[in-house]
Amino acid sequence: MYKLLIVDDEEVVREGLKDIILYLNLEQISEIETANDGIDAIEILQSYEPHIILTDLNMPHLGGISFIEKLMALELGCKLVVISGYDEFHLVKESFKLGVTDYLLKPVHTDELREALCKMMASLEYELEQQNQGSTEKNLSWIDKISREINSVIGNVEATATTYEEVFVRLQLPLPHSQTCVAIITSTEGQSTISSWTSMLAQYFLAEYGEEESINIYPFYNWQNDLALWINADSSYTTSKVDKLLEETITIFSDIPMIISRGELISSTVSLKDAYSSSYECWKYKLTVRPHTMIDERVLQGKKEAVFEADDVKKLIEMIDMSNKNNVIPFIQRYFGDEQLKQYSMDSLKQIYDSILQIISWHPNEKRDFYLFSQGEKLRIYLKTCMFQTIDAREHLFKSYNVIEIAKRYVQEHLLDEINMAIVANYCNVSYHYFSKMFKENTGTTFQDYVTKTRMEYAKNALSGVNVKINEVAVALGYSNPKNFTRVFKNYYGVGPKSYQTTISTPKNK
Repeated sequence: MYKLLIVDDEEVVREGLKDIILYLNLEQISEIETANDGIDAIEILQSYEPHIILTDLNMPHLGGISFIEKLMALELGCKLVVISGYDEFHLVKESFKLGVTDYLLKPVHTDELREALCKMMASLEYELEQQNQGSTEKNLSWIDKISREINSVIGNVEATATTYEEVFVRLQLPLPHSQTCVAIITSTEGQSTISSWTSMLAQYFLAEYGEEESINIYPFYNWQNDLALWINADSSYTTSKVDKLLEETITIFSDIPMIISRGELISSTVSLKDAYSSSYECWKYKLTVRPHTMIDERVLQGKKEAVFEADDVKKLIEMIDMSNKNNVIPFIQRYFGDEQLKQYSMDSLKQIYDSILQIISWHPNEKRDFYLFSQGEKLRIYLKTCMFQTIDAREHLFKSYNVIEIAKRYVQEHLLDEINMAIVANYCNVSYHYFSKMFKENTGTTFQDYVTKTRMEYAKNALSGVNVKINEVAVALGYSNPKNFTRVFKNYYGVGPKSYQTTISTPKNK
């Protein structure tokens, strides 16, 4: 469970952020405290140890940058997210140099705040796993320390090539050779099995290549908990020679269903950042290949951008509303079949994946990161499960609450207002098309006819009163032209409103 501290000199902002976080209902966050400014925050930190701090950069007394400097000196190990306006980006850049890992622009939006908090909590969980892994005494091993330091740079959007170099110098990891690349090793069995073999692989690379004169290999765990390798080699190592080394690893450890994503062999250590990002881009395509395979930058060639067609968005909504499970698998195959995964860029497919989960209102805490799927079939099974569970949940909702009765009650409550079927459908939490079809099937009449019939019943009762004017009733029901009202009334009751009033006012002969 994580503690949170919000630092901002504006009470409305502090309380607003707190309300949003409470609304998000993130189970991992157990406590939320607020501070008026940097000075107040420092005092609070004497008794309150937050895991995540959200801080404004523009504050009186003790500004955001000064507060961050004092905070870093305390070495609390908490995660910092800064909040800034568009005109304060120079302060944001300064804060990243001090160790801030993320930032949010004002005004802060709910989805952006959720994403930032989830990212920070994932990072904290990862660090905790690294601390616990292989050491009950909480003393980080050599590889754990490297992982923490390198991941702090990889996760920093403001990190430069110089920042990468500084980390390697600080870790005393020499890069004496002229070429560098990164390889990421992923198990297709999932994250739960990683701890059983990553340590063995890491030890293997340290033992085999720790004293080589022509190559240095430094293993570490990236934030996805995959084993990654910094490979620094001299000019005798061509790309094919590096590939042979990695392919031998797959052969030696053939019992591990692994995929190795190898980035470009960079000709200068000045481009350490490019070395990792190149490997990471290849890693995104791991679900397009089988286990015991190595992929490189060639996997990026010729990719097209997938577009979520508007018609398919409509089909998805109708499929969920109509509880049509038969169309779920064909729909998923259209974008995430094996051929589609090979044909399109992963970034564009991720956008479609995110859109699908958003449309079906999949709970954000249960959402899996698209890039963490190591097999296409696992991705398709997950999407199928999400859609089936959504359909089942909606069917249960409809059984619990009669949508037709809700709509009828809405009509009665808004009879003298403008009634739009699209608004009523949204009010009932179903699509326009599905609502129209369902209403007709359950009532035998269209929704608009039902509204008109209900209004005419109201008119009939109103006209039965004493000294009630026809024009007033017509206007109340939204008829600007009394003739139109008369025509509709006569269609329902066979006589016009004036004749109807005369009939009910004339005493019957005894």
